[in-house]
Amino acid sequence: MFQLEIRLAEKEEQMLEKDLVFEQVCRLGDRVKTKAKAGKDDTLNLAKKVQIEEISNCGLHVLQLMCFTFYIQWKILCKITSELR
Repeated sequence: MFQLEIRLAEKEEQMLEKDLVFEQVCRLGDRVKTKAKAGKDDTLNLAKKVQIEEISNCGLHVLQLMCFTFYIQWKILCKITSELR
């Protein structure tokens, strides 16, 4: 009986650890989502202020790379979150 109680306590501890990691991943995901939205809003505001012809190809590639980076980070967090469930 004592061994069962020990195993139960260990399982409960593991569950609490997983819950903690899940909460941390969710908070991190929220922060990434907020940053991605802010970057998107900044890009939109910049595009409104500057005519499209004045944006150099290099600048456009940098913006595309930033968007792609945020997208990849978001996908990684989604995968981690789904694995934790």
